Amino acid sequence: MTDKKSGTYSYYKDLRHFVEKFYPIPGGGPAQQYFYNGPRGNLNEIKSIENPSNPVLLQEAEYSSGECIYPKTCNKPLRVKDARGNVTYYEYDPQGRFGSPTKITYSANEQGLRCDSL
Repeated sequence: MTDKKSGTYSYYKDLRHFVEKFYPIPGGGPAQQYFYNGPRGNLNEIKSIENPSNPVLLQEAEYSSGECIYPKTCNKPLRVKDARGNVTYYEYDPQGRFGSPTKITYSANEQGLRCDSL
């Protein structure tokens, strides 16, 4: 599928039809490939595929590996790492009452201090 304002998307040929690759319009950034985890289909990685023989990690996410007990939080990331190596951690209500994070901890700044958001 092509969107004249953003670029061209290709999709996996399975029942979920998730985005597999994205080729942006000129000046719109690098071409990207998307990777999902098993049965829950969470987005695990986005890689730049400008040079297919040497893909570069743009974003990586980690999810709970256990059973999905609370539907509001089971497919939410616990940790997200960006291309610069910055890591953001997410905490959720232990009883699964809220879908939004109850705490977000950002990567440390140059002085080694971490900022939390509640």
